[in-house]
Amino acid sequence: MWLSFFCLVACSIVLLILPGFLSVYGVSGSRLFSLMIAPLLSVFLLATISIANSVLGLRATPGLILSELLCVSVAVFVIGSIARSRFCLDPVTPSLPSLGIVVFALAFSFVVSIYNYVIPLDGPSSFAQDSDNSFHLSLIRSFAESGDWSSLGVSVYSGMGENLISPSEGGFYPAAWHALAAFVCDIAGGDPCIAANVVNFTTLLIVFPFSSLLLFSVLFPDKKWAQVAGVVLSFAFSSFPWGTLLSVSGPLYPNTLGFSLVPASAALFIAFVNMLSEEQFRLKPALPYIVLLICGFVAMSLAHPNAVFTMAVFVVPFVLYKLFVYTDRFKGNLKRALILGGAIVALVVVWLLLYSSPFLHGVTHFRWASTASSSQAIINCLALSFRLPACSFVLPVIVFAGVLYSIKEWRRYAWLSCSFVFACAIYVIGASSDGTLKGLVAGFWYTDPYRLGASACLMAMPLAALGAYAIGSLLKMGFEALRFERVPTLLCVGAFAVVAIFFSYVGSYSIPGLASVTTGFGDYRWCATVSNSYDRPNQFDEDEKTFCSKVKDIVGEDLVYNNADDGSVFSYPLYDINLVYKRPLGDRRKNIDSDEQLLCQKLNEINENPEVKEILHRSGVKYILNLDYGGEPLYDRCYYGSYDPDNWRGMNALKDDNPSLKVVLSEGDCRLYEILY
Repeated sequence: MWLSFFCLVACSIVLLILPGFLSVYGVSGSRLFSLMIAPLLSVFLLATISIANSVLGLRATPGLILSELLCVSVAVFVIGSIARSRFCLDPVTPSLPSLGIVVFALAFSFVVSIYNYVIPLDGPSSFAQDSDNSFHLSLIRSFAESGDWSSLGVSVYSGMGENLISPSEGGFYPAAWHALAAFVCDIAGGDPCIAANVVNFTTLLIVFPFSSLLLFSVLFPDKKWAQVAGVVLSFAFSSFPWGTLLSVSGPLYPNTLGFSLVPASAALFIAFVNMLSEEQFRLKPALPYIVLLICGFVAMSLAHPNAVFTMAVFVVPFVLYKLFVYTDRFKGNLKRALILGGAIVALVVVWLLLYSSPFLHGVTHFRWASTASSSQAIINCLALSFRLPACSFVLPVIVFAGVLYSIKEWRRYAWLSCSFVFACAIYVIGASSDGTLKGLVAGFWYTDPYRLGASACLMAMPLAALGAYAIGSLLKMGFEALRFERVPTLLCVGAFAVVAIFFSYVGSYSIPGLASVTTGFGDYRWCATVSNSYDRPNQFDEDEKTFCSKVKDIVGEDLVYNNADDGSVFSYPLYDINLVYKRPLGDRRKNIDSDEQLLCQKLNEINENPEVKEILHRSGVKYILNLDYGGEPLYDRCYYGSYDPDNWRGMNALKDDNPSLKVVLSEGDCRLYEILY
């Protein structure tokens, strides 16, 4: 199984690297730049081609998608190469790291991803049985079943025909992550769980390190050790990338991909603005940046739109800083104040217009309840503990050193601290308040503290790189002051890095006789191990999985009525059972129609209540699946938090001797009934 897992990882890497590399290399002529920006462009190509296939009525398959991607990328490569030669174009690429640093980044990301993501898995196909994950896995299955990988008209029911009891009209959903997973799922023989793990691992392995390293090289072109430190420390934040992969915060798989693309897009934007500010600005070399920025914007939007707003939080202080530098040429302060004030007002107006726009209304006006007091939220920011009640002892110190260094070198780096403070302020308001201000400030992230914390971590990563560089430089100066003149910078930074890495990545531990220390990484590994464990009591346990594998052989493609909150929703992504409910009801219960309500309350009256049987017959339901006969929420019989036995009174009161039902399969407290019409 693990050999298959890593073979699928290789296929995923090819998909994320080859199309983007060919396209960018034809235009830029730089192999290293093309390699580092390749995942961003490949996500753009995959997501947009999937939409085009849907519009044209073409069924997506791995073979077709890969062929289309290669055709487009080869065409762009040829056209770009000809254009560069014919028009003597010399596109300017941003500052890039050395090849050695890139190799180090890949090696480090491989080790830490194996340790922190793969090892906690209970096998390549293990998965967290969270409500959000039932959607993610079901949508992968739906994409594979329907051959429609488009982010437009997304529905978990599109792969198994019409569902009249629980109808779900398709709508926009950022499904770039699911398209990647559907590609892997089809190759893996229809296993959405291994596909999800492969895509997450590949995101950690290449997408995030390439993206963040490109940003560090643009920000710190003359500080290679800051680039190295940035690669190491960017994985040390427990809230991102690790926190968005945990079930207690979602899991937020699309956000993980979207946020991983933010640094690369920000690097392109910063490089482009720097080019604009040059006195000898030329449009032709800047055109590739413009095209790539548009592609990056679309890629982030189709991975998850709030990644675009996270990037905005990061680059807005940079834009204002550049305007501040530009206004140095004016003698009067009034003109400078008018320009800067006008820019701020314009940005606020755009923010408010987007907040009020109809197409974002469902996101911006969604409210999560506050999770912390204002003082606790501020402490969370200072401790960099946005998601967990655990923090690193060293990482906040390094970030604080980066803030101090950015103040010292304020004309180059102060805006980085402004971005971090801006993101922390949004987090504090989103996590600790309720009301209109919360929606206005944090609405683009569903006011979700987990997403807001992940965004703040992205802002802190460049400061961590800068802080590590500053501390290493101070150590070198200290050694030189003590007349150890031959101590190289590498040794000083390396010695500090060993200490920093140990305390940043160490798991939870105990100090005998004093205290137990829960670290961010220790808590993450514990949560990930427990949520992926097959042996613990689960909503969908091993006995129920075995039962449902037999159910599939009996029901085929027929529609099966089920309890949405007993874990049976996972039998669709795992065993392709055509369920009425492919997701827990949750908040949707408030909006169910009269037919659904009648079945939930009176399904057990199927023999004596003709209306119940008529609804089932009209809807095409032929079987009833009950994984928890009796419906009592015992310790070893797990339901979702939204489960209320009274909401499923009809299912819970079903009896094996009902004259309108035939017991087709019975094992323990699991039942499959055939409806006798």
